[in-house]
Amino acid sequence: MKRYHYFIIGLILNIFLLSSSGAAESLEDTKRLARLPSTPLAVLLQLAKNENTEIRKLVASNRKSSKKILMLLAHDSDLMVRIAVATNLNTSIKIYLVLSRDQVVAVRSVVARFEYIPVVILDILSNDSNTNIRLEVATNLNTSSKTLSKLSQDPDPDVRASAHQNLQQRKDELE
Repeated sequence: MKRYHYFIIGLILNIFLLSSSGAAESLEDTKRLARLPSTPLAVLLQLAKNENTEIRKLVASNRKSSKKILMLLAHDSDLMVRIAVATNLNTSIKIYLVLSRDQVVAVRSVVARFEYIPVVILDILSNDSNTNIRLEVATNLNTSSKTLSKLSQDPDPDVRASAHQNLQQRKDELE
């Protein structure tokens, strides 16, 4: 165990002590540190502010990233970072609320399709102005029956059909 801690400390020192003109090895060490669940939260917070998008995305995917870090990254300028936040199991309802209002349809689409998305967020996304987002909600197996009933009255025929199909599938499973 001690050996592992020395490895982590060595990585941290390598990142913070090497010059920013540093070699590719330093970038790889930084990526490794962003990816490791054992990286201290203070270091993950610093890495979440890194100019390198790939590093911020790795921090957003790190299952040990705190809600504070994930909220910071939910406002990131890069959509792939925000998508990584959407699929992190540590993401809270408050953060999903932010992502459900994202200007980029692709981010909202990932939120609507995510298997572990809270039902309340699916209810909110069922009112999205984008038909494709409502379609994603209608096909999500976690969407509430109440929301599916509402979507079965949607102006779009594909959304209506998917909502009906999802409701019917639930009825069939109960029989």
